[in-house]
Amino acid sequence: MALSTRPSLALALGFGALMAAPALAEPGPGEVEVRDADGRLVGGRIGGADALQKAEARVHAGALRRTDDSRTWSIIAGRGRYGDVVIREPNLTVTSAPGAAVRISGAGPTANTAGNCIRITRGGVRVQRLTCVSPSGTGILVTPRPGDGGTALESVAVTGAGANGITVKGGASTTITRPVIVRAADDGIRLQDLEPGSHTISGGRVDRSGDDGIDLV
Repeated sequence: MALSTRPSLALALGFGALMAAPALAEPGPGEVEVRDADGRLVGGRIGGADALQKAEARVHAGALRRTDDSRTWSIIAGRGRYGDVVIREPNLTVTSAPGAAVRISGAGPTANTAGNCIRITRGGVRVQRLTCVSPSGTGILVTPRPGDGGTALESVAVTGAGANGITVKGGASTTITRPVIVRAADDGIRLQDLEPGSHTISGGRVDRSGDDGIDLV
């Protein structure tokens, strides 16, 4: 299904491919790592329920922070269950290690969102292969700044959301590919106040929503 506010405009998110660092093992269970645009490990691996947020904070601030926001860095999670995360950085890929089942359920020791699993506040963000379980609010909330680059959600799953499964408010381009949204209390996927551009939902499944399966507002 494709929803476009300007059908003649081709989707052009411009994401670089995720680069794997040679000779580096993937993170193990309960571990999260940060890699730079050249695939090099940035600092040591991070553990604990707040590991995803701590990894994002490493990119965002501190001695190891990224100095060039135009270069796409990556956060890679090993198998396990983690707390919620706010993605405040543009041009960032957040993904699971290949074959790893990564679940986000509620808050860790620190509640980073208001009941979401993932909140994205910048553009140029790609989230891949993560599962959000029973958030009290919306599972994945996307609110990029005006004029920010596109957002891509690929093979994400949300089950039992207390509000919408996925909400996108604003942004010039969006791709949602192969989502699985089950038992959202409100809309499965809600697209609202979008900027002119290309906004596409393709593949996947939206099942047993309390309100609309897909709602374009």
